[in-house]
Amino acid sequence: MKLRAPLLAPASAGPFLFLLLAACLACLGFVAADAALAADAPRSGGSEGLFVAELLALLLAGRLLGELMQRIGQPAVMGQLLAGLLLGPSVLGAIWPQAQHAIFPPNGEQKAMVMGIAQLGVLMLLLLTGMETDLGLARKAGRAAVSASICGILVPFACGFTLGEFLP
Repeated sequence: MKLRAPLLAPASAGPFLFLLLAACLACLGFVAADAALAADAPRSGGSEGLFVAELLALLLAGRLLGELMQRIGQPAVMGQLLAGLLLGPSVLGAIWPQAQHAIFPPNGEQKAMVMGIAQLGVLMLLLLTGMETDLGLARKAGRAAVSASICGILVPFACGFTLGEFLP
């Protein structure tokens, strides 16, 4: 029987919690300072301070939920994707829209900066997934792996193409 480590090991909990608290306070400070500056002199462009706060919030939530998922035996990427869902309009925007708009304002410039970083994140995720793929396992599975891959690509493509042709 394999024993699992506790959620936060006592030896590593102190520095981790301190860094988490410091990062959260810094994030709140960035948001508060940016809100105060915006109230004094409204700007039309994106704010670098708010952008850093957005990145910090996303990285912290992704890291924290990734660690929690690993502790329960799931891949860290599940926690990172879950963090994106929780901070996005699907959950935070539905539960507390004011907070979601304060952290991630809907203006075009700010959204473009975050989307640029998000695209880089997707590329890194695909790169890491490709690097961790065990081709030996796919070779052992042989024909079943090839047929599952082909069906996983062709069937959704055919369904999407058919729907696109017949829907107005």
